[in-house]
Amino acid sequence: MSYLREEDKDAHCPFCRALEEIQSDERNLVLHRGARVLVMLNKYPYNNGHILLVPFAHVPSLEDLPTDVMGELASLIQVVLRVLHRAYAPAGFNVGANIGETGGA
Repeated sequence: MSYLREEDKDAHCPFCRALEEIQSDERNLVLHRGARVLVMLNKYPYNNGHILLVPFAHVPSLEDLPTDVMGELASLIQVVLRVLHRAYAPAGFNVGANIGETGGA
């Protein structure tokens, strides 16, 4: 409930904090640091296996990312799907992007 009431809301962006705190990957739920993208567990997952892929570039939308970042993001999506498939054997996946506040970001 404290999360829903935003009582524990940190003024610092959790993704920027994870990028900066290289020695605290476990505490920040970072699973992998790529050249341009982080792979993280969601602190408040919607379901088992909820993974976040976070570009280092702090831009408002996917179309603002450089092509090399989009390439790494797409490659990591494939890796994450393979890992989740082996770990959970789900019947399906939901791969999406929350863009902007009204889009869930």
